[in-house]
Amino acid sequence: MIGFDIADPAAGGMRLPGAKAPASPVGLEFVLVVDSGQARLRATPGAQQFRLEPVPPGATKGDRKARIANWVPGMFMGSWTQYLNEPFTPVAETTGRFDPLLVAINRARVGADSSNWFGYGYDRGVLRAVRSRTGVGRVPTRTSSIPIH
Repeated sequence: MIGFDIADPAAGGMRLPGAKAPASPVGLEFVLVVDSGQARLRATPGAQQFRLEPVPPGATKGDRKARIANWVPGMFMGSWTQYLNEPFTPVAETTGRFDPLLVAINRARVGADSSNWFGYGYDRGVLRAVRSRTGVGRVPTRTSSIPIH
């Protein structure tokens, strides 16, 4: 796990995520969590750029889902809309809460026939494997180092 203090050493997460995680000497706005072959960047609530909220249920005929092939890691679907998470002010907190970096790329909407079309979103913190000159990049499972490209 790697923590990033990008705004104010006195604000942000003062503890790394996890039940038995240690305290941090500075406030962290972001952490890179690497485990089980995955790597994800997560943020404290005050450092999140967007806030997703469910669309209130209304008088719609029913939910409809578009068909999408080849979902990429981190995509999600649901009845969501997003807002700017202003004022973008990290505050000191000791809960160890670091959330995914979710963004709605196609918001939920109601069609002309009163159907609720689900929206789609993506977790911007999902780091995918990359091709490099030495082969496909992946998270090593038995070493303590991770190649960063």
